[in-house]
Amino acid sequence: MTEDGTGPWIFDEYSKGNWVKLHANSDYYLTQDYIENRLAEMFHFGAGDVDSNGIVSTMDALLMARALGTDSSYPHGNGWNEYNPDCDLNGDGVIDALDLAVVLPNYGKTMG
Repeated sequence: MTEDGTGPWIFDEYSKGNWVKLHANSDYYLTQDYIENRLAEMFHFGAGDVDSNGIVSTMDALLMARALGTDSSYPHGNGWNEYNPDCDLNGDGVIDALDLAVVLPNYGKTMG
Protein backbone atom coordinates (compact mmCIF):
# COMPACT_ATOMS: atom_id res chain seq x y z
CA MET A 1 0.00 0.00 0.00
CA THR A 2 1.49 3.34 -1.06
CA GLU A 3 -0.02 6.79 -0.67
CA ASP A 4 1.05 10.17 -1.91
CA GLY A 5 1.78 12.81 0.70
CA THR A 6 2.10 16.56 0.79
CA GLY A 7 3.78 16.69 4.20
CA PRO A 8 7.41 15.98 5.16
CA TRP A 9 6.94 12.20 5.03
CA ILE A 10 5.34 9.81 2.55
CA PHE A 11 3.92 6.49 3.76
CA ASP A 12 5.53 3.33 2.34
CA GLU A 13 4.43 0.34 4.39
CA TYR A 14 3.75 -0.89 7.92
CA SER A 15 3.50 -3.92 10.16
CA LYS A 16 0.56 -3.46 12.51
CA GLY A 17 1.78 -2.91 16.08
CA ASN A 18 5.45 -3.12 15.06
CA TRP A 19 6.71 -0.48 12.65
CA VAL A 20 5.87 2.09 10.00
CA LYS A 21 8.15 2.84 7.05
CA LEU A 22 8.14 6.37 5.65
CA HIS A 23 10.41 8.21 3.27
CA ALA A 24 11.23 11.90 3.08
CA ASN A 25 9.18 13.99 0.68
CA SER A 26 11.89 15.84 -1.27
CA ASP A 27 9.29 18.33 -2.55
CA TYR A 28 8.32 19.39 0.98
CA TYR A 29 9.05 23.07 1.59
CA LEU A 30 10.68 22.78 5.04
CA THR A 31 14.35 21.89 5.42
CA GLN A 32 15.59 18.64 6.93
CA ASP A 33 17.17 20.57 9.84
CA TYR A 34 13.84 22.25 10.60
CA ILE A 35 12.02 18.92 10.56
CA GLU A 36 14.62 17.23 12.79
CA ASN A 37 14.49 20.11 15.28
CA ARG A 38 10.70 19.95 15.36
CA LEU A 39 10.79 16.20 15.98
CA ALA A 40 13.21 16.75 18.87
CA GLU A 41 10.89 19.41 20.29
CA MET A 42 7.86 17.13 19.96
CA PHE A 43 9.49 14.33 21.90
CA HIS A 44 11.59 16.25 24.43
CA PHE A 45 11.02 20.00 24.58
CA GLY A 46 8.29 21.10 26.94
CA ALA A 47 7.95 17.68 28.55
CA GLY A 48 10.63 18.23 31.17
CA ASP A 49 13.26 15.97 29.57
CA VAL A 50 15.98 18.56 30.20
CA ASP A 51 18.92 16.31 29.24
CA SER A 52 17.03 14.84 26.22
CA ASN A 53 17.84 11.24 27.14
CA GLY A 54 14.28 10.01 26.55
CA ILE A 55 13.03 9.89 30.14
CA VAL A 56 12.16 12.53 32.72
CA SER A 57 14.39 11.37 35.55
CA THR A 58 16.12 12.42 38.74
CA MET A 59 18.87 14.02 36.63
CA ASP A 60 16.31 16.34 35.01
CA ALA A 61 15.01 17.35 38.46
CA LEU A 62 18.61 17.88 39.66
CA LEU A 63 19.44 20.07 36.66
CA MET A 64 16.30 22.11 37.38
CA ALA A 65 17.22 22.43 41.07
CA ARG A 66 20.70 23.69 40.19
CA ALA A 67 19.32 26.37 37.85
CA LEU A 68 16.23 27.33 39.86
CA GLY A 69 16.06 31.06 40.52
CA THR A 70 18.53 32.03 37.78
CA ASP A 71 17.94 34.08 34.65
CA SER A 72 19.80 34.62 31.41
CA SER A 73 22.07 37.25 33.04
CA TYR A 74 23.66 34.55 35.25
CA PRO A 75 26.69 32.52 34.14
CA HIS A 76 25.56 29.73 31.81
CA GLY A 77 26.17 26.04 32.54
CA ASN A 78 24.70 23.14 34.50
CA GLY A 79 26.33 23.81 37.84
CA TRP A 80 24.69 25.27 40.93
CA ASN A 81 23.41 28.82 40.50
CA GLU A 82 24.10 28.80 36.75
CA TYR A 83 21.48 29.53 34.09
CA ASN A 84 20.90 26.42 31.99
CA PRO A 85 18.92 27.32 28.86
CA ASP A 86 17.76 23.69 28.56
CA CYS A 87 15.92 24.17 31.87
CA ASP A 88 14.08 27.25 30.60
CA LEU A 89 11.20 25.15 29.33
CA ASN A 90 8.87 28.06 28.62
CA GLY A 91 11.59 30.24 27.07
CA ASP A 92 11.00 33.32 29.22
CA GLY A 93 14.67 33.74 30.23
CA VAL A 94 14.05 32.73 33.87
CA ILE A 95 14.25 29.31 35.55
CA ASP A 96 11.38 29.35 38.01
CA ALA A 97 8.43 27.38 39.36
CA LEU A 98 6.70 27.55 35.96
CA ASP A 99 9.54 25.52 34.44
CA LEU A 100 9.69 23.14 37.39
CA ALA A 101 5.94 22.57 37.07
CA VAL A 102 6.59 20.95 33.70
CA VAL A 103 9.16 18.48 35.00
CA LEU A 104 7.39 17.23 38.11
CA PRO A 105 4.16 15.88 36.56
CA ASN A 106 6.17 14.09 33.86
CA TYR A 107 8.69 12.55 36.27
CA GLY A 108 9.32 8.91 35.36
CA LYS A 109 7.71 9.17 31.93
CA THR A 110 9.47 8.00 28.79
CA MET A 111 9.52 10.39 25.86
CA GLY A 112 9.22 9.38 22.22
